[in-house]
Amino acid sequence: MIANPASVLYLPTIALAEACWVVEHGKSKIPSVATLLGDLDADPRMISVPLDRAILELSLTLAAISEMHDRQIAATALFLGKRGATVPLITRDPDIAASGLVAVVW
Repeated sequence: MIANPASVLYLPTIALAEACWVVEHGKSKIPSVATLLGDLDADPRMISVPLDRAILELSLTLAAISEMHDRQIAATALFLGKRGATVPLITRDPDIAASGLVAVVW
């Protein structure tokens, strides 16, 4: 899926913010936030999905997921699914996977 050059990769902005934090705090092999953002910008498959009111409201209904940011990430996938996209999440988060609310890859 990720390796497929025809794939479209939706990136919730909240997940991007978390990735930036990880890089900024040296918890990744990525050397800088600028490198991370540059690499994402260079990949035409990447579509950043902003956290808007519709996604926020949907996230408030996902009580099966305990953490707020994880709810917003799952809500983004569900929201895109309602618009006709097939959007499994690429995540290792056990809470999201256990919720059964969205398809999970990894």
